[in-house]
Amino acid sequence: MELSFALRLVVDGRDVLRLEGAFVGFFSVIKGSENMEMERFMEAHAPALMFPYIREHISTVTQKAGVKPVLLPPLNIKALVKTAEERPDHSAQVCISKSREDT
Repeated sequence: MELSFALRLVVDGRDVLRLEGAFVGFFSVIKGSENMEMERFMEAHAPALMFPYIREHISTVTQKAGVKPVLLPPLNIKALVKTAEERPDHSAQVCISKSREDT
């Protein structure tokens, strides 16, 4: 399972930081212990398991870049997966805006 992300930090109308990356998760099943189809697991549960690591990575990298750490809020991954399934390119986009005082 590969999850890619792109982060764009804009302050006063100009780009301050752009960060793009991809995380790859490897999942395996112990033969005889399956409680759901692997495809179903990979569609909804795998992204939910991987997202906290992406959040942590973004926070760490932005802090090391010399800007205030970007802390992504917890997201409803199931809803994002559903949105992605409905789009032709199977992608989902999240826009988070903060006021100037928060940056």
